[in-house]
Amino acid sequence: MVICACDPSLGLRAAAQASGLPDPRGPAAVAPLEGGRRAIGEVNAMAERAGIRSGMDVGTALEICPRLELLPPDPAGMSGVWDLVVSALEGIGAEVEAERAGEAFFDPTPIIGIHGGLDGLVRETFRAVRERALLGIGPSRLAAINALAPCQEVLKPVSRESLWRHLDPLPMGKLQERLGESPGTDLFGTLDRLGISTLGQFRRLDADAVADRFGRFGLEALRVARGVEPPLAPRRARSGVEVHLDLESVGGGDRLPVALDLACRIISSRLGEAGLFARNLSVEAVLESGGSLFREFVPRTPTRSGRTFSLLTRDAFGPLHSPILSLTLRAPRTTRDGPRQEDLFGDPSANRRRRLSEAARQVGVAVGEGTLLRVVETDPDSRLPERRVVMVPLAGGGPAQGDGVER
Repeated sequence: MVICACDPSLGLRAAAQASGLPDPRGPAAVAPLEGGRRAIGEVNAMAERAGIRSGMDVGTALEICPRLELLPPDPAGMSGVWDLVVSALEGIGAEVEAERAGEAFFDPTPIIGIHGGLDGLVRETFRAVRERALLGIGPSRLAAINALAPCQEVLKPVSRESLWRHLDPLPMGKLQERLGESPGTDLFGTLDRLGISTLGQFRRLDADAVADRFGRFGLEALRVARGVEPPLAPRRARSGVEVHLDLESVGGGDRLPVALDLACRIISSRLGEAGLFARNLSVEAVLESGGSLFREFVPRTPTRSGRTFSLLTRDAFGPLHSPILSLTLRAPRTTRDGPRQEDLFGDPSANRRRRLSEAARQVGVAVGEGTLLRVVETDPDSRLPERRVVMVPLAGGGPAQGDGVER
């Protein structure tokens, strides 16, 4: 069972607040992120009535509704507001998975007893989020997020027995929102052209046929549509270091790199004082015109070198058309194990395992630990390629000693 806390309008509210328009009077939508896809974000009710949908190309949206007001996105504001909600959920004992701002999932089983049953836990959860989010309960993330309801004392969960009645009528767009775009397969576009418009139609397809046409991504989508998802990955306790600079007099021109370089030297010094090395960096900038910018960087190895930080963040935002009010540089994930000199006379296989393990940890920071998989041979002599090996989650940060499998 999974409990979901979700605020579908978080991005729109954060963007409107940053723009000084907390209540837009006409059709409004969140503008695309700089350097990203030309797709608009959340839209308000008036934009929906005009035919605008989240994820639509910005040019198409403006053709449909020329009066559409595009609000600059504020990812930093979203992250700050949602972190308060996640922290409140952790305050009632929940281990929360929060990979996206506006969405949080946790398993109620370990803490049901201390809150007097599921109803008591639901009441405590509603008190924790304080009407800042909707709640849903289901056997999977997809089921829970599509069973959202406003704050109330009694919340009806989606049971395993009623899962198909709940999921089958949902449009394929709901699955696309969860998984994102299909890399190189055009899964959702192809299914739409074939007339497969609901999860019920999709989940009844043969798994072998889906794998043959759409590969691994198609099988992952099919498993999610059938209610089979990987375990929750709760966020870890934070051990980060950050630097915040108010830059009211610093514009977006040549002086911005100077401010970034100063922040890099400060955070390098603080990491050194704490005996820590950064696994990743994030840069947030609040714009004078409203909204904010956000970028993440992952060095090849953990480091606390100010020069390396400066090289990583030098072109973080590119040319800006608005001055920056404040700049925040964070090292969210840190470690005490920094770069080490190789032992020239040690066991080469031990050195190789250590380096592979560290590389796996860095990849996990960059793309998410749930994407790291281990190749395990099952039937190497089979005529069917998909039966020769299977992919299982890579636990422990890297390859195990003596497992005998090359990666």
